[in-house]
Amino acid sequence: MREKISIITPSYNSGPYLKLCLESVANQNCETAKHYVMDGGSTDETIAILKSFDKSHSNIIWKSEPDKGQSDALNKAFSLINGDIIGWLNADDVYAPGAFNLALNTFRNNPKAVIVYGDYLRIDPKGKVICYRRQPSFNFKDCLYSYLTVLNCAAFFSTKAIRTVGGWDNSLRFAMDYDLVLKLAEIGQVVKVPHILGAFRIHPTSKTSTMDDVCQKETQEVRTKHAKLNGLPNPSVYRYFYHKTNVLRRMLLEGCLPSRVLIKSPMPFMTGWFKDDHN
Repeated sequence: MREKISIITPSYNSGPYLKLCLESVANQNCETAKHYVMDGGSTDETIAILKSFDKSHSNIIWKSEPDKGQSDALNKAFSLINGDIIGWLNADDVYAPGAFNLALNTFRNNPKAVIVYGDYLRIDPKGKVICYRRQPSFNFKDCLYSYLTVLNCAAFFSTKAIRTVGGWDNSLRFAMDYDLVLKLAEIGQVVKVPHILGAFRIHPTSKTSTMDDVCQKETQEVRTKHAKLNGLPNPSVYRYFYHKTNVLRRMLLEGCLPSRVLIKSPMPFMTGWFKDDHN
């Protein structure tokens, strides 16, 4: 049976979180989904986890070999897939229950969609909720100049559209997600669904925690490139704050701002699917 949805996971020494990532894909109740894990030659428990999981889960396809970084791993995995819809889930993140079927139905009802995205949680290394992020609707210029509305752990993408734009830019170490979203938004519709689709884990060794200088440099490069491609003015401090204000106004109108309040423990409807109770 041809897979309807393909999930790509780049990994490297993500052993402490990998099992929960794999389980969040396997437990989606979507028989035609396949999970492609492209490991960069991990030296921790990652390979043992993949071998063990492989014995009881036929949906997983994995390789472990040196790569040139995350973008290279994503492109390698992408060359193997056979689904109409793709998800990109990093090894330390997890999907929410029902995310796959919701994505499939949304793409089916929106034939011009290239991205379907939703809300997400931020969680700590042990799976405790740090905060809930209710995301605003998408606006290309606001995204270009100020705010990446789409987070990959809570988003799904058209495989055909990714092939059209040439996949991930191998020269980028951090902002490959930003670049991909802008490339796709230039050729199709970006559709928001009012549901939590995944959880993004914050921990001391994550790129978000260790590569701030690379993030800032690459973000500026991506913004300048896409402004030029679309015949728009170059990024500037003025445009950043102007479009950031637009985003905040839209968040207010769409009821997103209350979700930016820090919470101390998981809400009842959020518990269980992102937390390792054995740690």
